[in-house]
Parts: sequence; structure tokens; C-alpha cells
Amino acid sequence: MVMGKNSKPLVSVIIPAHNEEAHILETIKSILSQTYKHLEIVVVDDGSTDQTRKIVVGLTKKHHNIKLVAFSSGHSAAFARNNGVHAAKGEIVIFQDADCIADKKVVDSVVANISKGYDGVASRTLNAKPRTIIGRAIQAQRSIRWETVTEMRKELNADSGILVANMKKKCFTSLGGFNEKIFYFEDEDLTKRFFAKGYKAIYEPNSKEYHYDPDTISETIKQSKSFGKGIAWLLKQGKGYKKLLLPLYSLVLLAAIPLSFVNPIFVLVFVPLIIVFLKVLFNSHDLLASVVFALLFVLRNLVKLYSVATNLLI
Repeated sequence: MVMGKNSKPLVSVIIPAHNEEAHILETIKSILSQTYKHLEIVVVDDGSTDQTRKIVVGLTKKHHNIKLVAFSSGHSAAFARNNGVHAAKGEIVIFQDADCIADKKVVDSVVANISKGYDGVASRTLNAKPRTIIGRAIQAQRSIRWETVTEMRKELNADSGILVANMKKKCFTSLGGFNEKIFYFEDEDLTKRFFAKGYKAIYEPNSKEYHYDPDTISETIKQSKSFGKGIAWLLKQGKGYKKLLLPLYSLVLLAAIPLSFVNPIFVLVFVPLIIVFLKVLFNSHDLLASVVFALLFVLRNLVKLYSVATNLLI
């Protein structure tokens, strides 16, 4: 689909939400503030028990282009996104997390790239301003990812390691949408199928999303448990073994601490983590956050490993 200069395709921004009262208002306002105005916002409230639905209902009364799709019980992000697309009328769909704040030119940049013949566009994910040292540590970690720091547009393929979250609706439909049986890694699966189908995508650094990462230990542990549950699902399907490498390495690190007092050779186990720590420090220029990152690295991966083990037994 190559669009003419004067055409204005309708864009549907799909926002799945489950108990997102802390951020949903700011997220929706960031879409309402887009420089590209020919859009609709489809919020899928997937069984929220907080004030999420009430906030969205209030916004639908003020803005005709906001649509609420509500379910009484929670399902999954894949379920919510698929149902959001089903209710959408746009030619282009953009998947927006309920805790992500969009730069005002996100939709414009997506439409501009699709008008040039691309089937999908990958956005640049940055951190929303962290409020705690935990948030700063995660921000420091994100600083070593290429899609965070690069300002260059880049054509993508299946090995690029970045998710395609914005695409032509007809492409999404042809792929059968998200696999609702997959937990946590459904967007990764969709991206793989996107490229396997022969579709083209580009990374657009000007399509910026500011993500609210976990900023407390409890939120970090909760996210790590979900990650581990997703890995367990993949393992049951005979996939995802590479995702066990970091959790297993963290377990080895833990075991190496007492062993290092017996034989100093075990200190070598820490070399990879030290190298990554120095890289994070060099990129973030935040010593305290880099130290906390190293500690969180071990904690989060051990939680993931525990979650994998417990979910494999279910």
C-alpha cells in the first residue's frame, strides 16, 4: 500500500489495559496530542479492577475518536490486542502499551514510513523519567541497547532483535494476529511471523516511546516472574532454550561466591558481568545506577529461573 501525498489513512492506536490507572490517562493524552490527527484510539480494558475503565469512559465522553472495548475478566495482552484490532477501522494499527508515553510525532513517523512502501515500523523505546534508583538502574541497562542509542533509520529482518509494533492492518490480519496461547513473548512471535511472511519493516528512531519501567523491587520481581512464566511456556513447546542462558549464568554466579573463598579461580565467573557493568557505566555515566543494575541482573534472573521451574511443574 503506497499512499498518495494527499491521502490521510486512518490510524488505529490499540491500547490493552489491565489495572493501569497510574498511567492510562497520560498514555491516552499522548496519543490525543499527536501531530497526526486522523486517528482513533481503541482501549481494551481486560478485566481491570481499579479505576482504569472509569478513566477511559470519562475520556470517551469528551473525545469522539476514543473507543472502549471492555471485558469483565482478564485474559492476556495478546487477547486484548487482537480484540482491539477487531474493533478498529484504521488501515494502519499501532500497538501502544498502557504504560508507554508516545512522542507527539510517533503516528506521523509511522505513516510516513508506511507511505514509502514498508509494511511495518519499529519504534524507539526509551525510559520515562525514573523516579527511584531501581528505575535509574533499568534506564542504565537500556542504554547499551542499540535501538535506544542509535539515531539512524535501519531496515530490519528477523535477526535484528527488535519488535515490529506498528503495521498495516491487512498484514496483521494475514498473520492471524497474536497467538493467544503464548504468554509474554506473543509480540516476539508475531515479529518472527511478520518477516517469515516476507513483509518489510524499518526501525524509525524518531518514533519515540517512553516506557515506565518497574521502579520498585516488588514490581521488578513481578515482571521477572512473568518473564519466567513466558520462558516456561516456550520450553513446553520445545523452544526458548537460549532464554535460559542468563538465568542459569546468574545461578552459577551465586554458587561462585562461596567457592571463590576456596579457590580464587572461581572469580573468573564474574568477568562477563563485570564487562557488562563497565559497558553500562560507560554509556549511562551513572555509577550508583550501574552498581544497582549488576545486583538487579542477578536478582531478576534468579527470580526468572524460579518462575520457570515452578511453571514447568504446572
